[in-house]
Amino acid sequence: MLWNALKNRHWIVLTSTIALVTLNISTIFATGLFVLQVVGIESKGFINYTHQFSVTGFNPFSLDSTVSFTAFGVSSLNLTYPAGTNKQNAFQSFSFLKSQTPPLSNTTSISAPADVFSAKLDCQIANLTWDGSAKDPTQNVNEGLFYNTTAFVSGCTLKNLKLDTPPGWAGDFAQEGYYAIAVNSTCEELKTKDPVSGYRLFFAINYSTRAISTYSNVLQNYSAVVCKPSYTFQHSQVTINGNDPNDSTQVSAIKPLGDIFILPGLTGEDLSDSVLQTLAAGSSQVVSWTVTKSFDAFFTIMELMHSNQNYTAFMTPEILRTACSDTFSALGAQVAKSYLTTPVSTTVETTFTINRQRLVLQLVSVIIMDALLAILIILTIILLVSIPQEGVTPGETTSLAAFAAILSKSSGLERSLTGTSAISTDDLKTRLQNYKYFTTNNAEGDNGVKCFKVEAVETLPESEEPKHTPAELPADSWWVPSGLKWWALTILIIVPIAIIVVLEVLYRISLRDNGLLFILTGGYIHYAWVYIPATTMTVLVALAGTVDQASRAVAPYNAMRDKPAAARSGIMANPVGKLTLPALWYAFTAKQITLVATMLIVLLAPFLKIAVSGLYTSRLVDVVEVVSVQQTSWFNSSQDWADTTSTLENIISSLIVTANLSYPKWTYENLAFAELVLPNNRSSKVGDTVTVDTPALRPTLNCTVFPKDRYLSLTIGSSAYKPGPNDPPLNLTALSIYYNISMPNGCGNSAYYDSDFLWLTGSINHPETGYFGVIGSVGTTKPQCQGIIVNFGHMQNNKIENFTTVLCKPLIQSLTVKTTFLLPNFTIDASNTAPPEILESTAKTFSNQSSAAYYAFGKWEPKNAQGTNTLDPFMTALVYGKDGTPLNELLDNDILIEKVTRQYGIVAAQAVSQHIRVPESAETGNNNTTVISGDGVGKSRARLVQTEPATRVLQAVLGLMILTSIVVWFGVNGKALLPRESNNIATTGGFLAGSDVLRLVPEGANLKQTSSEWFKGHLFGFGWWEDTETGESKRRYGVGIGKSL
Repeated sequence: MLWNALKNRHWIVLTSTIALVTLNISTIFATGLFVLQVVGIESKGFINYTHQFSVTGFNPFSLDSTVSFTAFGVSSLNLTYPAGTNKQNAFQSFSFLKSQTPPLSNTTSISAPADVFSAKLDCQIANLTWDGSAKDPTQNVNEGLFYNTTAFVSGCTLKNLKLDTPPGWAGDFAQEGYYAIAVNSTCEELKTKDPVSGYRLFFAINYSTRAISTYSNVLQNYSAVVCKPSYTFQHSQVTINGNDPNDSTQVSAIKPLGDIFILPGLTGEDLSDSVLQTLAAGSSQVVSWTVTKSFDAFFTIMELMHSNQNYTAFMTPEILRTACSDTFSALGAQVAKSYLTTPVSTTVETTFTINRQRLVLQLVSVIIMDALLAILIILTIILLVSIPQEGVTPGETTSLAAFAAILSKSSGLERSLTGTSAISTDDLKTRLQNYKYFTTNNAEGDNGVKCFKVEAVETLPESEEPKHTPAELPADSWWVPSGLKWWALTILIIVPIAIIVVLEVLYRISLRDNGLLFILTGGYIHYAWVYIPATTMTVLVALAGTVDQASRAVAPYNAMRDKPAAARSGIMANPVGKLTLPALWYAFTAKQITLVATMLIVLLAPFLKIAVSGLYTSRLVDVVEVVSVQQTSWFNSSQDWADTTSTLENIISSLIVTANLSYPKWTYENLAFAELVLPNNRSSKVGDTVTVDTPALRPTLNCTVFPKDRYLSLTIGSSAYKPGPNDPPLNLTALSIYYNISMPNGCGNSAYYDSDFLWLTGSINHPETGYFGVIGSVGTTKPQCQGIIVNFGHMQNNKIENFTTVLCKPLIQSLTVKTTFLLPNFTIDASNTAPPEILESTAKTFSNQSSAAYYAFGKWEPKNAQGTNTLDPFMTALVYGKDGTPLNELLDNDILIEKVTRQYGIVAAQAVSQHIRVPESAETGNNNTTVISGDGVGKSRARLVQTEPATRVLQAVLGLMILTSIVVWFGVNGKALLPRESNNIATTGGFLAGSDVLRLVPEGANLKQTSSEWFKGHLFGFGWWEDTETGESKRRYGVGIGKSL
């Protein structure tokens, strides 16, 4: 149509066609104007401060090893920072209000005002001088502290600094190695004038060698910095990514809200001394040395924190300065959080960013729609200007009756078209090229009524006319409207069926899987599921419109071909020239079922576009899917681990129980889990968590309280000793509690020379008044015996007021634990997920080995823990560590057994994980890893969902489209009906030229006055007729009165 309009310069047709196409394109892009997207919405709420920074009761020289252990665990064991701290800062802690807890699964960030503490170092690179002589270089002991060092920086000189070599450098052995130390000192220039301002920290690493020939140690190279410690304390707006307000590792922004100030009573020197004190308290556990490297606790932790560098990089002063500053900040933050806070409960306003679904206006669609609407406005203005205001014809011209009225007055036009109804288009062009046509609307006849007609003027004399006799077009070559061709109807049947099936399948998948797929909340990808369905439906609607137009165009001809028809359903029928609703009413009253069907689908077709715009939407969902994981390790039941008391597990246990740090990977509480991995092809396709029935080991104790009647003696001091009359009175506090218990089955630790071990003896230190407690080994290895003993009680003025002995038999159980892991690293975070659930019915004995891991707290001594009590390290941790139990509650035997068993399990689980874990193939002898299925869950993510209302509307309308196409297929016969395309004057005029229908139009009748009265009493047919008008023995194809041949 566009090409014909352009070729024939029909500008109005061209413009209106472009406008129609533009309108259809606009409806497609309109479906993408608004999209339901997941958007972070800020919401105001309230949250509680649980702590505030305070110097009250702070003593930098009474700190325990918690901070050094924490720093070591975070750096060496990949444990998480304690709540409220990260690598640089310490923050106030928070808790949610019970009445205003936000939807945590959808919370992406929390922003609240909080006090922020940051430790800092202002460092200068130092130059050193030293004295390298030794008093006796030949002695076979380490000559320590012989580098008498002085450090020089601008404005400060530090003297009497002691650098050294690694231990063991003596005798006639060649050596080389590194030594590093962090100490405090005071600038000589300010030592008497202002020692507080002159306080400095000195960090140095040196490389030394020892020569055999001279027995001398020589400092070859060094790197050193002198630093002034300080800190900042500032009220700031802190933004944390995620839904845990105390997960300071996720801090994304710190915006100052006030000036920097200091805490009254806390100087930079105090902070520095506290860092050095906690390092000294934990140095025996943290520090290790060799003859080639000796680092103190600060440098040990600094090396761990900078594991991406070799420690020799610290020999570069700039690297050393940066590393020391970072490490000091981390240690200072832990000191502040552990020792410079006091509990509070204060409510503060907070901003939560919560993912919610919002209707978003899409910029790209707006721009495209603006452009298309501008084009439509321009085209509309052009049409308004171009279309004649008074009209081209005085009435409608699309019905055969109206055209008969014109042709009856247009003798020239009739003459030129006579005999052309059944010839080819090319022959018709040849026939008509001798004529030019124009319209007139002049007065005619006595009454002076204007008559509209088409005049035909010959352009060539008759002698010059082309001599060509056109042949009738064979019936099998006649024209069929595109909308009635088999391929068009097939598309309108097959494609909607396919779409209905696909829609149903996708809807069921969407319903089953809570959506079709995960989608991005930004970008342009969402246009795919908006515009592709909209374009598909627009094409179907256009094709349905083509079928409707074709059915309308052939309806009058079909009505007259089948049998003679009255004028109303024949020559006066005008379904093409009517709007759809009037045409539908006409078809309904005329009982033309096919027209009713096609026009109904055209009326319902816009609902396809409306429904498809809401077919897909996004929804925040927690998606659960079956995930398979592979077990890669298990435990060796025969491997000996009974005497494991390594530094590593001691520190881990102390961090868990005393510093409240997270559990190392593959452990939780008293459980040691088998290691799991995701298959390689699934690592990027899983959600945020996976819940798996995980194989695990559980170290535990089977404990009983020893009956009192088995005590042979329970005294303060040995019952065998009696002071004489002249001896001073006994100091009962200095004497231990001595006990002797009769043991069955030879399970004691004492016996006569050649008899079984029938007695269990021991001694316990005690206070004058207070509690005492100790755990230890019975000392027997007999399988039938209980190997661990716990003694706990209370003294009152050196009298035993309460004494309990608990004997325990260690064992390890294998069992299955329903565990939720955070992916992809398989970490356990019970604060955000359900804690591991032990399936007790699966428990069975794995091993009866015992562990000496209850000594794991030997280097941890919490401040102010003992008081008037005498507790060993294990019992101290039990009382003052994580989830500590008050001493008076431990007098209840059941509570005592429960708490001892739990803490033993925590400690022993770390020993199990460290010492008897082996690859699964080594334990089972099978190279095929075990595969375990679990439920993978993704936190609230946008998922593409197919909506049911839109699905059902589309299926219903598409079903009607299928039904309509079938009705048209069988109900409309477009074959051998029209020789040529009927929507032009030449073809329609050819059907009427020479017809007796023209004679029914009265003289002087006007097109505007077309009336059914003209044709009343006549029936009209369509087909072949004998040419009675010209008298020639020819036949004519077209419209006539009566029944055609």
